[in-house]
Amino acid sequence: MNEHSHTDEALDSARRRTLAAASARIVVSRELTFEMPAMPQRRRGGLLRPLMRVGKAAGKRLWRRALRDFDFRRQEGEGVIDLAQRRYMLDYGHYARLFADGREWDGRSGRLLSTLPPDTDALPTPLWLLDLLVGITETRDADTEEVRGT
Repeated sequence: MNEHSHTDEALDSARRRTLAAASARIVVSRELTFEMPAMPQRRRGGLLRPLMRVGKAAGKRLWRRALRDFDFRRQEGEGVIDLAQRRYMLDYGHYARLFADGREWDGRSGRLLSTLPPDTDALPTPLWLLDLLVGITETRDADTEEVRGT
């Protein structure tokens, strides 16, 4: 048995066990990496300049205090996926997502589902990622790369 067939068997075994499971606990991490374009600098003269500088600094302090250590660029949700019913629920702490019956809702954690309209934006879902496993017919070892400690 060569190294490739061992990897093929391990991946195929994991794929079969995952797809055969009724449900599973999941963690979904999302990294949003983008940079805002630089804002054009406009010079304002007179007495407004120092007042605007103080107001801007105070606003930044209030914003940081209100958000504490929340990072908009990194999101991690924990939840449950029901493979048989093709539905899932993820809680990101400040908001949650629910997918059932082909529709998805998101909103503040703990909010009643009846108060939320279904989401119309189609985002990749944990179900989509698992559906990719169905199409795997062959695997091979490739270089590995550590990303953020994983």
